[in-house]
Amino acid sequence: MLSTDRSVIVQATIDTATVPGDPVEISSELLDGSRRLASTAQTVTLTAPGRSVATLTLTSVGNVALWSPASPKLYLVRVTVRWTKASAGLPHAGLPHRLAHGAVRQPANEGS
Repeated sequence: MLSTDRSVIVQATIDTATVPGDPVEISSELLDGSRRLASTAQTVTLTAPGRSVATLTLTSVGNVALWSPASPKLYLVRVTVRWTKASAGLPHAGLPHRLAHGAVRQPANEGS
């Protein structure tokens, strides 16, 4: 979702079968083709198996072309989960690799 200050809020759901022994890094990028418009990362400590949600904010996205039915410009939001090391006997620490797709849409209060 594009906020009025031209930032993109990304929510990433992490579904773990086991608790990693170390914190994981979650990064997010807003891409226009191969060009990176914005990126951010944060470290998260998972304390229980199951689903956890991390919220990241991509700031300073610049002058993006907003989506509309007349001009449907789409961007890619890529979310990556990395861990510093896999715990012994826990391949990939139970973390899936996921790719999130997103679109930057014009807020309802702009461009009327």
